[in-house]
Amino acid sequence: MLRFLTSLPFLFSIYTVMSVGGMVLVKHTFPAFKLAYAQQGLFNLPALQLAAGASMYVFSFLTWMVILSRAPLIVAYPIAVGLTMAASAACAIFILGEQLTWSSGVGVALIFAGVMLLTKAA
Repeated sequence: MLRFLTSLPFLFSIYTVMSVGGMVLVKHTFPAFKLAYAQQGLFNLPALQLAAGASMYVFSFLTWMVILSRAPLIVAYPIAVGLTMAASAACAIFILGEQLTWSSGVGVALIFAGVMLLTKAA
């Protein structure tokens, strides 16, 4: 079990979920935070959500440090960027309600194809 928890695919999954999740939570919560801060002050539910999103982002950075200690940068960086870009696009569409253009969809598909090629080369 410990070997699975320290495997690169698992670490990349944790990195992607924490990085994108934190970013989406901050993006989603920030407008409510500004409004609540103006009305109630600093301590409110949106402030806690904003802090949770920022904490997720910090945890993703720490996970990234572990990934860098175990994988070549030439492989790790493109995989991490590709996964976070694709996951960010999916979350923007399904969670934030943003629109996906045809060219953006092709770009996301190419990112997935590139990640697959890079993981086969590693």
